[in-house]
Amino acid sequence: MNFFKKLTAPKEVRAILGILDEIACARVSQSGISIPRASTWHDSEAFQIVRNEIEKMIFAQPHEFVRMVQNGTPPRQWVWSVIANIAGHRAGSGHYHIYSGFLNPMGPGEELVQLFDMAIDELSRMGATQPDYAREQKAALRKNIKDVG
Repeated sequence: MNFFKKLTAPKEVRAILGILDEIACARVSQSGISIPRASTWHDSEAFQIVRNEIEKMIFAQPHEFVRMVQNGTPPRQWVWSVIANIAGHRAGSGHYHIYSGFLNPMGPGEELVQLFDMAIDELSRMGATQPDYAREQKAALRKNIKDVG
């Protein structure tokens, strides 16, 4: 994303970008998730896919995100929710399947599922979602992956 655009963005947008930077710099092993091709989320193809989509979204209408934060939505909660939504949607889309019901181990599909799980767990830790609902969401994604492709 354009450096100048990020630098001149409203503080609420910069807060969201800062949270994405934090997540990108976190060591994958610290999250309890093993991704063989990545040592940090920054190295993860799945995270880059999700991050690019989030950045496009916020820079398309930055005023909407300013209003959202000013109306009381915590930026960290919003970021984790959107990560879960995008990663879950992408993983269950069939686009990353090697054949029906199976994600291609050479692509970012498995990392998207791991990123989804991490986001759902974080939302649960934050109290933004109930543990039972988090388990249901994880099970629903896996069923969708099994049924699609």
